Amino acid sequence: MLLAIPYWLLAQWLMGLVAAGATPALLCIAVPAGFSALLFVGLGPWSLVLLARARAIEAHQAWRARRTQPEPA
Repeated sequence: MLLAIPYWLLAQWLMGLVAAGATPALLCIAVPAGFSALLFVGLGPWSLVLLARARAIEAHQAWRARRTQPEPA
C-alpha cells in the first residue's frame, strides 16, 4: 500500500508538467502511473485479508492434525 505513494507522486508531477504547458505525451505515463497507484491502494488491503484467511485455514488444519494424531506410548 505504501508502494502507491511514489506512483501517485509521479502521476501528480507529470500532470502538473502537462498543465504548465509540457507535451501532452506525458499523459501516456501519468495515466498508467495513477491507475497503478489506485490499484495498489485498492488491492493492498484485500491481499492482506486473503493472507489472513489463508493463515487461519493453515492454523486450523495444523490444529486438527495435532488433535487426530495418537499420543505416544
